[in-house]
Amino acid sequence: MKDRKTKAGQYMIELQKWRSIMALAACCITLLCTAAAVIWAIVWHMEESGKALHAFRFFTTLSNSLTFFAAGFIFPYAINGIRMKRLIYPRWLSLVHYSGTVCTTLTFVFAMAFILPYDRKMALGGSNFFLHLVCPLAVLISFMMVESCYDYRKKDTLVCLIPLMIYSLVYTTMVVFVGEANGGWPDMYKLNTFVPFYVGFPAVWLLALGISYAINRVSSALYRKRQEDMLFSLNRYIDPIELKLEVYELGKLYGASDDENDLSIPFDLLTQLADHYTKGTDIDDLYNMYTAGMLAGVKEKGR
Repeated sequence: MKDRKTKAGQYMIELQKWRSIMALAACCITLLCTAAAVIWAIVWHMEESGKALHAFRFFTTLSNSLTFFAAGFIFPYAINGIRMKRLIYPRWLSLVHYSGTVCTTLTFVFAMAFILPYDRKMALGGSNFFLHLVCPLAVLISFMMVESCYDYRKKDTLVCLIPLMIYSLVYTTMVVFVGEANGGWPDMYKLNTFVPFYVGFPAVWLLALGISYAINRVSSALYRKRQEDMLFSLNRYIDPIELKLEVYELGKLYGASDDENDLSIPFDLLTQLADHYTKGTDIDDLYNMYTAGMLAGVKEKGR
């Protein structure tokens, strides 16, 4: 029995460490792709118009920049996750990452479906090949690789569209109400050229909402699958006493394998164990058993 518990705990620890490694690799992919694409876009605009900041008039550049910063902030958490064998970061950061992924995916769908049939150069020429194709696909794949440690809710589908809403207001103001002749922007996306802006933008919002919902569902399904994989090594129908022993052994493994300065209490994991196996189990009992096991592991390592 003890050998099975030890193997189960070792499996959970190694699995969480592997998730941190995958997150680190995904962040590296996102950082490299988006940085290269945005820099290329800035250089291209500098050569064409002498105004590098014109690159940030485009939603494509802004959305890639958003994912760059999200991956940049997650990067140190992934490194820390490898060291502590647990990947966890703030929910707001997870939502920023989610939002950036939705925005870059929108640029891909919009470019392939609406721009490519009319203007191949604008869709895939120069830096747009990376901004419209390579980066969105790389970002989408890497987002699914990162262990978000959160199950996205339905309202998150709308929250992550805030950057698009803000850009829509700015674009409409600069294109429609100010106008290019008065120092505003040209209608780069033709959203007020073929149809009125009050028709074009709602259509884009609906498209973005569909993309956001699809990404939400896939990501949430992956989250639940990862949780099941983490708990698979344990018997689903163990009684409360055996669950406490499992938690004690897990804490002992962490205490024996980690540096004393890196030890932490995985409240999220203990909550999942309590909810998944024995409904109504007192989380305080699991907390006490885990800390007792962790202390025993530290003492055993010091002998």
